[in-house]
Amino acid sequence: MKSKVYVAYFDCLGFEYLEDLTAYEKDLFWSKLKGIPSKMTIPGMALIIRAKANPQRFPEIWTFQSEVDKDTLIQYSNDNPQVLADLIRENGHSVYVTPREKEIIKRSS
Repeated sequence: MKSKVYVAYFDCLGFEYLEDLTAYEKDLFWSKLKGIPSKMTIPGMALIIRAKANPQRFPEIWTFQSEVDKDTLIQYSNDNPQVLADLIRENGHSVYVTPREKEIIKRSS
């Protein structure tokens, strides 16, 4: 099975965006070789702006590789988002991670 490249946006409320970037990377590669602009775009800047506008939710944007198809990853993000987020953090590459400040007063259980 062939590995694909994905981008994921998630925060303390769950996953908001998960997209396969494989076609984008291929188009970008061939466009660079041909010396022409890429026809495809990804909403990278929009994701970062959204993350910066919602720091209270501690958003994170990551890229990662997986042999799992997009539909299965979306199902994982719905069924067990914490496990998927931990796997992405462990094996992916961070694009943007909202820093967490030290808690002075912690919420009681």
